[in-house]
Amino acid sequence: RRDDVAAMYLVQALGRIADPSDTERLSDWARAATDWRIRSEAMVALAGRELEPAARDALLAGLDDPMEHVAMNAATALAGSAQPPSVLGRVESWIERNPARSIGVGSRRRGGVRWRSRSSRVSCSRRS
Repeated sequence: RRDDVAAMYLVQALGRIADPSDTERLSDWARAATDWRIRSEAMVALAGRELEPAARDALLAGLDDPMEHVAMNAATALAGSAQPPSVLGRVESWIERNPARSIGVGSRRRGGVRWRSRSSRVSCSRRS
């Protein structure tokens, strides 16, 4: 179930296993989970898959998530690899529209966008 908090741990495990066949499943969780913690962890799990269309689309949609953790994890995942200019433009636009939400996006520089490191990703597994 998409609203089961235990699903957050399933999403984390799928991300760690990193089986390419789980990308669609993780993308679905990233878009449709009702619990923001599940969506946030799905964004983290999609890091490294951001060049796959389903993952990239879910991550781009995550930039508009009302929950800050979800949006920041989506932006961080998109920063994990070289992206086409259209994707970089979307992320740059998100940073400009959300200056308070993008604080800390600033340790590395890629293609005109300042990105924070992967290690600063927000994790939700220990929060209630």
